[in-house]
Amino acid sequence: MKDNTVQVLKSRLRRALVANDLAAADAVMDELSGVMTWAHVTSVHDIPLVAAPPSLDAQPPAGFVFVSGAPRSGTTALGRLLNSHPDIGMFTEFYSERFGYSPEMFSPAYIAELYARGLLPTLNKHKNESVLAEMGGFRIVGDKRPNFMYSAQLTLKRFAGHRVSIVHIVRDPYAVAHSYLQRARDNTWSESRDHKVAADEINKNTLLALALLESERDPQHQVLIVDYDELWQSRETIVGLFSALGLSGEELDVEGLDNVLKNALAVARKPREFSSAETEYLEQNLDLAGLERLMERKLELLHGAPG
Repeated sequence: MKDNTVQVLKSRLRRALVANDLAAADAVMDELSGVMTWAHVTSVHDIPLVAAPPSLDAQPPAGFVFVSGAPRSGTTALGRLLNSHPDIGMFTEFYSERFGYSPEMFSPAYIAELYARGLLPTLNKHKNESVLAEMGGFRIVGDKRPNFMYSAQLTLKRFAGHRVSIVHIVRDPYAVAHSYLQRARDNTWSESRDHKVAADEINKNTLLALALLESERDPQHQVLIVDYDELWQSRETIVGLFSALGLSGEELDVEGLDNVLKNALAVARKPREFSSAETEYLEQNLDLAGLERLMERKLELLHGAPG
């Protein structure tokens, strides 16, 4: 009976987070804390719902960064860019965005414990082996996770007193929608994840990012809104992002930066065609006004401060 209760509560929590109903999410978390144990943790999604074992010395790093954005909006390129800095250890979708993150999830000892319990997929280790090999040597550690905004508020609540940056990247919504369609057509993912799903996920990310910007936050928590097209303009704009994170760009590999810029520009120049029905749907359903409000708060990359 208790197992069924846990499943029901997890479903309620997920719905509350996506709806940005923080009061409901807090109430469900209180209920979960009374019934959820390590015996109920069966997948990577469940890890944030229980505390680290008391016997484990799970010391987190000094600072954290999360790459956020709708899927296909450039989160992978941004994550790789941040990981190129010697002071940042940037995981690639190491954890799930479903129920957020907690500081101990980036402790080397805790990660080892999770692998020992079989809770982290082997694929995660292969994708992130370079970061795992140097854990403990970074000033800042984080994860690249599309749709991170779905649980951003819950995550920040758990990170009270810790230095956290959320870098939320925003790309032309039509380019994002076209990428969804392309992936659906070439069977990279489900055919159902089309332009309609793109519009829905873009809108949810926009709504949640605006709500987060307007909320009261710990003074050590910053939310940086980054324009995809502006980020990849030049070395200077990239250095501007690192400056906003409190890091110098002097240690970056110039040749590597140029390759990143070249690849990003090649993606931006790809032709995009929609059917008339697809165009009509996007025009009617994308929250362009919300995106415009969000971009009014974007980071000015050549100055290192939010607008």
